[in-house]
Amino acid sequence: MRKTHYLIVGILSLISISTHAIDSQKIAAKHPIIADKPVPGFFEGALLGNGALGVVVTTRPDAICLHFGHNNVWDIRIAENNKEKIGTFDEIFTKAQTTLTGLPFIYHSNEFSEYLKLTAENYQKPYPRPFPCGIPLLGDATFTSLCAKYSFQKEELSIVNFQLV
Repeated sequence: MRKTHYLIVGILSLISISTHAIDSQKIAAKHPIIADKPVPGFFEGALLGNGALGVVVTTRPDAICLHFGHNNVWDIRIAENNKEKIGTFDEIFTKAQTTLTGLPFIYHSNEFSEYLKLTAENYQKPYPRPFPCGIPLLGDATFTSLCAKYSFQKEELSIVNFQLV
């Protein structure tokens, strides 16, 4: 009885939501994001993105920095402990063909269980940290060319204060 009640309430909620169109741009326009001081730090920057590819906008005295990041980018500075023990794909596949006969899964082999722990060791560290994979700088020359292309005065641009509406 209780499950049926929750199911009916859930369905009615979904129906009522779908009949009222939500205009996200209209809602967002009521809440502009304003920074009235320089934001040189990565964690204070303005966030842009779609949930997978993201950009953090920060400022420098001479430029705007766009810190690009993606969910599946691994920090290249990862440690490579046990590099000589890990081996190549050919070595691993050859060993698997001879060692894993009769076993339903790779995890049932003690040797391969140890090997999997060895390869996973580097990924158990507290990094990768949420730092970007690329940082283009929009400096003075870039602003000058943008002003010429889009016909506005350079004085209208401020890299210290910005507003996202």
